[in-house]
Amino acid sequence: MPTYLKRPRRNSPPPPAGGGEAAPQATLRGRGTLRARQLRLAASDAEVKLWHSLRRKQVNGLRFRRQFLLGPYFGDFVCLPARLVIEVDGSQHGEDAQRTHDARRTAWLQGEGFRVIRFSAGDVMNDLTAVLDGIEAALREPLPQAFLAGSKRLPPPARGGGAIKPAPSRKRSGE
Repeated sequence: MPTYLKRPRRNSPPPPAGGGEAAPQATLRGRGTLRARQLRLAASDAEVKLWHSLRRKQVNGLRFRRQFLLGPYFGDFVCLPARLVIEVDGSQHGEDAQRTHDARRTAWLQGEGFRVIRFSAGDVMNDLTAVLDGIEAALREPLPQAFLAGSKRLPPPARGGGAIKPAPSRKRSGE
């Protein structure tokens, strides 16, 4: 059989040591990944509509991520290079408890150097063009001063990894 007709191999993890059944895929993921997947599956109509306009670098050539984990919180839509978090708020965000939680969350994100903009679900459903214009206006604004003023924080890694550690200093034996 010619090689171009063969099915591609799956990138699956090797079996666990000692043989036996392979671990279920869900146990190979972290809690954040599983929760993000659940949030994506349970997206509101407004989030789905906005995502169709943000995905595939359609806005200023920037990549947006959906239900992205930032510290203890998930951002509905996050653009890491622009340090921008977009939130689509439904009717439950008008309640006092939710408003308090949103304020705490926004303060934490701003402390990490992110800008947070919020749109109501009604605005997204009724006037998507105005919402996209608001996002483009936010992208034209300069990055937050806390991030530019020599902050030691790095943007979250795109894939795996972590903070870059400085190389250990080496001392000479005679010094």
